[in-house]
Amino acid sequence: MTIHGSQICQDKNENPEISEIDEKKVKSLGLDLQRIRHHQQRILKAFRAKINRKIPIEKPCLISNGGLLPWAETKNFIEKQNSNKKYETWSKNHLVTCIPGAGAGSRYFLSLIKFQVEFSKNSKEKILDQYWIDLFPFLPSFIEHCEKFFRYNPQYFTKKELEIFTSTIEKAYVYATFFIDTYSMRPKMSIPATVEGDSFLFLKIQEQQHLIPCLANIIIVADGHKNSCENDLEKIKNILNIENSWFVYEQTKDLSTIRFLQNGNPYEDENEQYSCVSAGHGELLRLFSKFSEDIPQAEALHIRNIDNIIGTSKESKNNLNTLGEFFFHIQKILEKVRHWLGSTTSINDTLNDKILVHTLCELKPLSQQEKNEFTPDFLTISEVYAILSLLFHWPKPEQKEALKLLREYCQKPLSVMGMVRRLSGDAGGGPIFTSMVADQKIKLCLEMTHASDEQAQEFFGPNGSCTHFNPVLVFFELQKNFENQKGNKVDFRKLFDEHFWLLTQREFKGKKVCYHETVLYELIGNSSSTNLIFVEAPRSLFKPHKSIQDGFNHDRTYYEFPHTEPETKTF
Repeated sequence: MTIHGSQICQDKNENPEISEIDEKKVKSLGLDLQRIRHHQQRILKAFRAKINRKIPIEKPCLISNGGLLPWAETKNFIEKQNSNKKYETWSKNHLVTCIPGAGAGSRYFLSLIKFQVEFSKNSKEKILDQYWIDLFPFLPSFIEHCEKFFRYNPQYFTKKELEIFTSTIEKAYVYATFFIDTYSMRPKMSIPATVEGDSFLFLKIQEQQHLIPCLANIIIVADGHKNSCENDLEKIKNILNIENSWFVYEQTKDLSTIRFLQNGNPYEDENEQYSCVSAGHGELLRLFSKFSEDIPQAEALHIRNIDNIIGTSKESKNNLNTLGEFFFHIQKILEKVRHWLGSTTSINDTLNDKILVHTLCELKPLSQQEKNEFTPDFLTISEVYAILSLLFHWPKPEQKEALKLLREYCQKPLSVMGMVRRLSGDAGGGPIFTSMVADQKIKLCLEMTHASDEQAQEFFGPNGSCTHFNPVLVFFELQKNFENQKGNKVDFRKLFDEHFWLLTQREFKGKKVCYHETVLYELIGNSSSTNLIFVEAPRSLFKPHKSIQDGFNHDRTYYEFPHTEPETKTF
């Protein structure tokens, strides 16, 4: 839970001494001393100054106010470029898919765990099928799913063993116990996501082979799971005859932080040692430099979660690559403008590249949703700034500052986020406008816990005014200035903005603790440090699996993968 700094400040009468961070204890956990000290200073500042860690929302990013680009207009812009082959060539040579997969499987089985706990409290005399089905309405579907699963995977239960259970609810309890015991402590990527028993990793690898042409694919796993993932990867690649490149990176402990007490002192366990905890998936940004080093041809990342299995249909492929191609065109426009700015010396210089001028003019109606009457032969610096500022929501400059600001803002990395329409039951943040950074209005992909309770309800609740949902996929620039054949890497350290961190509170071993967290999509999804575009995306690109119910009775054909009979079970 993210909380207001003043709510967790110590009692007014207390003024405890703040312990110095113990270097040996930090290093014994494999953590960076300077980062932990930095985390402590931020937390102390929030305590002492009673800083509000909530981010105020001004209004949602909507199609009607230009904060979100409509899907139809995005497709129309791409069709005008008529360069699908150029995009495919670029993506095969310069685009890398990144699949965050470090999450644990425990939350996926939370509904089964609740059922198991409640069932265990009751005697057999109280086992009434209808009562339990009313209490846990998913149980009939769960049983149906399991019986299909065990037909494909007879090594777990024989037909005779399954026939022992006469009560439907007893059977559900045995099945729930099996899945909890077998899979809940594994990484989510290794959990079966189909009745055939295919893991999320298996489906994602098969999906990547068909959906989007890439230079390479990256999987990010939890600390200590690299070897097992690489072994699974090799087995799956052999089954699917996959030849494209796959890299495995660990979200190692050095991307973690420590727990603090609510006076700012480090929490110590019974052995007087610090306690390590994840510092949030925003810390994955620290791996991006490693990606650039290991895959030097990579210009951009396509990020999509391990549990968002969208299948291999023609519709999914076309929609995904439409967003990829849109990113490609905007990146190339930025690259050409960056290249041109390298030779400009005065505010009076003009852009005379007719192809680039024409393309920039086609961007104008994309932001304004109105048609251009004509295309000029050249654009002034102020006109180039005005067109791009509509797209990226840059502040309006004074005339004499236009060239300086154009150079400065063009150097920010490009971030394109696909946002789907919010439906009833969708929980999470979304695209909003805020004025929290340097008194400028910026776009931000806001994590819901970073909003106050009142604004979370107003904008993200059942009747909230935010029409679209947190990003289902992201395209993000890794390196810039390829137009100059230089390939300058993005300095990702600059993206760890002081505004975008969460003060998170939990109870741990009977004590109230707090710690410092960051969220990836806030760090690369704010227009103060990136050139951010929110694009509407079809719901066909959003098929998350947050709980086991999301995959009930789904076989391979549900994801447009080839069907197999139980006798031909695979990995």
